[in-house]
Amino acid sequence: MITSGLSRAAAKRAQQRCLAAALRRASSAVPRSRHSFVRPPMASEPRVGCVGASVVQCRRFNSGKTVPVVLSAGDHLHGFTVVQAATVPDISAVLYVLEHDLSGARFLALSNSDPNKCFGAAFPTPPEDNSGVAHVLEHSVLCGSRAYPTKDPFATLLQSSHQTFLNALTYPDRTCYPVSSCNSQDLYNLADVYMDALLHPRVVEEDFIIRQEGWRVQQSGEGEEEEESSSLQGVVYNEMKGVYSSADMLHYRMVGRALNPDNCYRFDSGGDPLMIPKELSQERLVSFYKEHYHPGRAVFWFYGDGDVGQQAEWLASKLEGYTRPDDSLQSDQRERYMQPLKDLTGHPPRHVTFDYDPKMPDFDSKSQVSVCWLLNDDRLTPDDRIRLAVFDSLMLGRASSPLARRLLDSGIGKSLAIGSGTQDDLRQAIYSVGLKDVKRGDEEQVEGLVLQCLEEIQRDGVDKLDVQAAVNAVEFKLREFNTGRLPRGVAWFLAVAPECLYNGTGHDDVSDIMRFEAPLRRLKEELAVNVPVFEGIVGRILANKHRVTVVTSPEAGKGERLRQKEKKLMEEVTSEGGAKLADQTRRMMEWQNSEDSIEDIAKIPTLRKEDMPREEQEIVCQKDEGVLWHPEVRTQGLVYADAVFDVTGLSIEDQSRLPIVLKALTELGLEEGESVQELHRRIETHTGGVSGGIVNVASLAGGRTAAVIRGRCLLEKTETLASVMADIVNSCNWLGNRQRLTEVIDEMCSNWEQSMLIGAGHQLALSAAYASLPSDSRVHDANRRDYAQNGLPHYRELLRLRNLLKSDDKWLDVAEALRLTAARALNRETFAVVSAAGPEESKEIWGGFSGRLSRSGAREGGSNLVTVGALGIPGTSYAIASPTAQVGYNSRALTVAEGTDVGNAIVAAQLVNMNYMWQQIRMQGGAYGAACQFNHRSKTFGMTTYRDPHVRRSLQIMRDAGKWLQDSASFDSSTVDQATVGVIGQLEIGHFMPDETLRASLIRWLAGETPEERQARRIGILAATKEGIREVGEHIVDTSSSAEVCIGSEAALTEAGISPVLPLVGDAE
Repeated sequence: MITSGLSRAAAKRAQQRCLAAALRRASSAVPRSRHSFVRPPMASEPRVGCVGASVVQCRRFNSGKTVPVVLSAGDHLHGFTVVQAATVPDISAVLYVLEHDLSGARFLALSNSDPNKCFGAAFPTPPEDNSGVAHVLEHSVLCGSRAYPTKDPFATLLQSSHQTFLNALTYPDRTCYPVSSCNSQDLYNLADVYMDALLHPRVVEEDFIIRQEGWRVQQSGEGEEEEESSSLQGVVYNEMKGVYSSADMLHYRMVGRALNPDNCYRFDSGGDPLMIPKELSQERLVSFYKEHYHPGRAVFWFYGDGDVGQQAEWLASKLEGYTRPDDSLQSDQRERYMQPLKDLTGHPPRHVTFDYDPKMPDFDSKSQVSVCWLLNDDRLTPDDRIRLAVFDSLMLGRASSPLARRLLDSGIGKSLAIGSGTQDDLRQAIYSVGLKDVKRGDEEQVEGLVLQCLEEIQRDGVDKLDVQAAVNAVEFKLREFNTGRLPRGVAWFLAVAPECLYNGTGHDDVSDIMRFEAPLRRLKEELAVNVPVFEGIVGRILANKHRVTVVTSPEAGKGERLRQKEKKLMEEVTSEGGAKLADQTRRMMEWQNSEDSIEDIAKIPTLRKEDMPREEQEIVCQKDEGVLWHPEVRTQGLVYADAVFDVTGLSIEDQSRLPIVLKALTELGLEEGESVQELHRRIETHTGGVSGGIVNVASLAGGRTAAVIRGRCLLEKTETLASVMADIVNSCNWLGNRQRLTEVIDEMCSNWEQSMLIGAGHQLALSAAYASLPSDSRVHDANRRDYAQNGLPHYRELLRLRNLLKSDDKWLDVAEALRLTAARALNRETFAVVSAAGPEESKEIWGGFSGRLSRSGAREGGSNLVTVGALGIPGTSYAIASPTAQVGYNSRALTVAEGTDVGNAIVAAQLVNMNYMWQQIRMQGGAYGAACQFNHRSKTFGMTTYRDPHVRRSLQIMRDAGKWLQDSASFDSSTVDQATVGVIGQLEIGHFMPDETLRASLIRWLAGETPEERQARRIGILAATKEGIREVGEHIVDTSSSAEVCIGSEAALTEAGISPVLPLVGDAE
């Protein structure tokens, strides 16, 4: 998996720009990945980030425990010498830094009371070309090793462990391998397989693995559609074609490359699809491995409540026989990583073109421009990082921020350019700011506009109230340190690893990056005496001449030219090494189709089914009036308060507008005169943020849908939070802020095109497939509401409203329509609070919020049955054309027959996921990812592929899943037991963050599930058998209750014979 701070990483970065360096780096490592993708959020599940629910009483995360310091600098432990032992009270932990005496390997242990333990390894991997060798190596080392010689031991681990994170990440200059688990034995099992893969990978000895993970020439008939000719394939090759399909990702990459013409950052560590076949060879891969993957160059990491002595002893056993490497790599590290600041005045903008088909809406308004600076020669200090974090929040954290507002008011672009703000996850920090959706011909205006805006801010200064709000926002997020589904131990590893790789462990304090209390205090002291801290930062940026303006703009016909280049490239590599390539590909296919021996499979350490807990983990909660409260949820001394509104009965039109309503609530100001800037200032000064989202829970009874207004604050600010949440519901200025409403819808259009259509095409395809299932009952109502809120109906409604907002005569109609949707959705008749405080505190919050809510809002036009016709769905099999797609996304949904055993069906989905689709679609087909899941509430299977070069082939594989389950040779009882272990691991919730726990509770409440039903489901899973799973296969062979939707280029879909193909934009848009 390649990470560049985008994808889920990018979305998270945009939302949490004001976090300090540690959390920013953590959040930049959340993208979809090779290993985490196997279970993506499915369309029938509540979407990540849409909900949560709680008012949580204050308790510290570590329950007040103090972690004792058991080692001191100079101590010796199992062949390691302690370099540093530091208490870090800011995060209630102790950091140990050790060095292996013989190999020079660096070992960091962050000891605290977190049961979600983590192991990690990081290697410096600066690229020297665009071959993607570091990225392909990251994939390839995980394809078997000396001690674990199976084809993919990590597929076994994924389905037979209780891992809470299992992944590998390639950055522009390093590669990281983190794993985590709450089970100590499980963590060592995972770490053991990882270490053998890193130190003794099979790929160094076998020259055909690169053909699976990197690139190959696939001949017609070798897994391709019969009518297709030979083609370039490979997992990384197809992954990067998907990356290069995204204008945002391409622009983000070009910023780093343009600023660093003389070091490793001028190359794409992920690989350029047009250069991977030219530059990547087995010899290059082996050479790169030997140069960079020595443990003496690495950083190793343990985190959590484990024993440091045991960790050191285990790691020492893996390092036996290694001596210190040649230090030549270390000596030229600065040259590889550093670009000395220089005067680039007059340097021409670097123009990069990307393919945007003219059929895309507003094709001529899709340019993106960023003005960028390289900020530092020397290492950033803790004070630098905190100040840059607050500076980002102050200048760009919200639409009303001084710099963002000036840029958007210009009308030159519709939203900020991707990556705007500080990016400090590489050796030198970058500051970038600009605009996207710029009209062709207006690109040259952006640079002058950015410089003018910065000069005005330096001259006029910034409002002290805005500064106070920005400081509060950063401080709140630092104290909360909510890393979402990324475990905290992984977040800290990803933050600390580059510090050690760049600087070694000999500088004053490795724990600097974890400390924020003292830098925050010093910042506040300076602000209190009117030191112009942020005006000074602006001045230094303006004086910095290491500046480049990057422009990416659409180019009609680029797609066809790219296809011709790929064809020519294939001919070149075939003519140069045809016989060798053919031989390697042949041996790769033989290897793929071979069966791992029982003895080799047995070598992989796994948890045992008989050791799985039989009791379901319950979330303690009680109901009282309109409150569902949770007295045992622990937080970091913060309050979470979420209001839940039942919107199940809203019409399709209202459902498609609901995401717009929830986004706009905090973006338009209030009717009684509170401006957008004043509202944002109140939210950031007194709370930890207020936002909206949607939860859809499908079930046989039709399911339920809830709109959620989510907020968080300190305990003493609860009353203020309740007033803010009620104010935005009751008094949103729908009819008085045309400009900002237009900006909100413009931004949502752009985000949908980049995230849903490109970044999450699998979710869009599967959401559409679920919505298309052939049934007149209410079983699929929630799925159809989800599609209305997130699929083509929502996007087309965005386009329709955007066009109407341009009209002086019709824009008020748009505003009124949204106001009415809000009134029908958010009113007291459908309101509840889901809380985690005590009963008295919960009632206080309930009363404080409900007393302010309006009772208005009749459900005019509401509908209890959602029809496919109303959604514009043409049938149960069709496709959606994506103008920019270089790879595709295929999906299949089906409803199982009544009486299908739920426990066996859940385990069957795990087997199809990891033992069937992984092998057929990813390993053999070259797709970046594939997934299968069974929804026990609606009794539906969902299968999807991600960045997939095939269409018909993948659809047929998904259709044959039932036959594969029926085949007695497909798997044995031990494989069923392994899959069962993995499924039970997915049910565990003890490691959840507080908001995740409350989100899970809300879903259970909306679904109407009882503890007895959940316990019965667990027992059914543990009782799954090979015979029971074969019966599930019999239930899903029938195609009469299925639906299939594909997303890809129109040419690829037409060539595959898929019809009808829906255009992205309807005639009306």
